[in-house]
Amino acid sequence: MRIVGFIWLEEVLDKIEIKHSVLPEEVEEVFESRPKIKENE
Repeated sequence: MRIVGFIWLEEVLDKIEIKHSVLPEEVEEVFESRPKIKENE
């Protein structure tokens, strides 16, 4: 299966950014198989 795009709901964007400290672009990178790993400070 190939994912070609995302439809982000505002509630989901808020949750991943606030609760998980993850940006939508980071989620998309994982699905596109080009993750960038960064350390928590």
